[in-house]
Amino acid sequence: MNIFISGGCKNGKSMYAQKLAQKMAQEKNVPLYYLATMKPKDSEDDERVLRHQQDRDGWGFITIEQPVDVCKVLDEVDPKGVFLFDSVTALLENEMFDKDFNLIGDVTTDFHSRCNLLRAYIEERIPQIRDTTIDTDQYLI
Repeated sequence: MNIFISGGCKNGKSMYAQKLAQKMAQEKNVPLYYLATMKPKDSEDDERVLRHQQDRDGWGFITIEQPVDVCKVLDEVDPKGVFLFDSVTALLENEMFDKDFNLIGDVTTDFHSRCNLLRAYIEERIPQIRDTTIDTDQYLI
């Protein structure tokens, strides 16, 4: 099952996702992964990463820091595990722009190709995927 959680900036998405992921992993008795994609750019980002690390400390997450090319981690994990992917926005930024915010290569072709690889990998290993979207603006956490 894939669950996409969206909502406004700093509205509790991460905490909600952590609780949901932990519950799912416990129910299935499988590993719990946190796929972190943010590349901190300033002290505010550093504080945010530290806060997120502290928030999930002791929850049982196996943290994997992969700011680009997330497909690299797929052969190193248990595909039956529960994955909290944080965040698509950070990954897109990392894949599309260099540290000075210049476009990297042929972004459309490169990124589209990587997305297709990721989708093929998931479809091959997880035959029945059901997608669910949750908008956290509906929840008070």
